[in-house]
Order: sequence, then structure tokens, then C-alpha cells
Amino acid sequence: MDNPCLVVDLETMGYMEAWSVQKFIAKLRYQNELNDCLILVQHPHTYTLGRRGKLSDVLVDDSFLALNDIVVHNVDRGGEVTYHGPGQILAYTIFDVRNMGGVSSFVNFLEEIVIGTLATLGVRGYRKEKCTGIWVNDAKIASLGLNISRGITTHGFCLNIDTDLTYYEHIISCGNPEERVTSLTSLAGMDFSAVDIKETIKDQFATCLDRKMEKVDLSQIYLDNQ
Repeated sequence: MDNPCLVVDLETMGYMEAWSVQKFIAKLRYQNELNDCLILVQHPHTYTLGRRGKLSDVLVDDSFLALNDIVVHNVDRGGEVTYHGPGQILAYTIFDVRNMGGVSSFVNFLEEIVIGTLATLGVRGYRKEKCTGIWVNDAKIASLGLNISRGITTHGFCLNIDTDLTYYEHIISCGNPEERVTSLTSLAGMDFSAVDIKETIKDQFATCLDRKMEKVDLSQIYLDNQ
């Protein structure tokens, strides 16, 4: 418990700005100037294409995207195309994967975080064989994708809270045209507070890591590492 995991809450931030934050913190983590760090954030409407993503999996044209204020970005995580937007919490994990038992163990760890978070809310989440992510009632509620450079992870998982699921209709999510998606609100028929869910996620990290979660301001990290 003497080696806290840092927590940076960016609240709502554009995708590319948050990506710059990830890269900055990952560089500090590689240089051993920061502990492992969990970044929590929500994004405006965004489609991201992972390393195996194809632009053809975005089923709408540029005029539709512009009219609906949706941006599209190619990113260096694993996986294909997915949606990020309001009502979805992203947990970006800047960790030294070598301390977590390797890549497979770290993926399993993140999936356990999601399963534990859902269980706390009375929802049973589960894995699917040969797939990454978490499902509830045969619909995907959380997606996971990582990049690992010099032993340090970036990206992480996203969890649908009260997400507008119609945005998934305009993509072939994760390369699977048959993929169904869901959210906590649509499952439970009640509203969930993003603030409360973020606290639950942090509690799950603390339990699974057996470490204190220490909240820090991004401005302080920048100030300390000028």
C-alpha cells in the first residue's frame, strides 16, 4: 500500500487532447518519474479505428459526421472501430505491464475490473471466449484495447453507462456486424451517476491492485515535470 496508483480525472475532454495526456504520462512512467496511473475521462462523439480498423466500417459519410459533430481518429490501440461519447466512461491505464504479469494477465485484470464494477451495481458481466471485452445478456457493455510501448500500456477500456447507443448503428463495431451493444441505463432502467461509477471503478482498482488510489491534478503533473 506504499506504492499508490495515481488517478487523474479529466472529466470531459476531446479525444486527441486526452491522447496527448496519455502520451505525456506514459513517457514519465517509462522514465520511472511517475507511478502507474489511471486516467478517467468522457469524450464528445468520436469514432476511433484501432490498428485493424477499416474506414469502411464507418457506415456514414463525411457530411453526416460533420452534421452530427462526430470526429473520426485512427489510433494505435489494438482492435477495430468503436464509439466513444457522452455517458461512457473511459479508463485509460498507464501501467508498467511487466509488473502486472505480462499482457495477457493485464487484459484479464482489466476485464476483472469491469466485471467487479458491474457486480457492485447488481449486473452480471462475463467474457466471451477468444474475445476481449465484457458482455451482459449477449450484448457488449465494455470494450478493451491497448497499446504497449517499452513495457508501458496506454488506452484501456470503455464502459457504457447511459450512452446513446444509436451512435453504434453507424459503425461495424469491433468488426462484427452482428454485435449488439448495451449500457447500464438500458439494462437497469434507471439513471446512474458517472461520478458514482468512477468511484466504483477506482475502488475496484484499489481492491485488485491492493494499492491506494491517489487522486492528482493534471496541472500538478505538468508543473512537477516541466
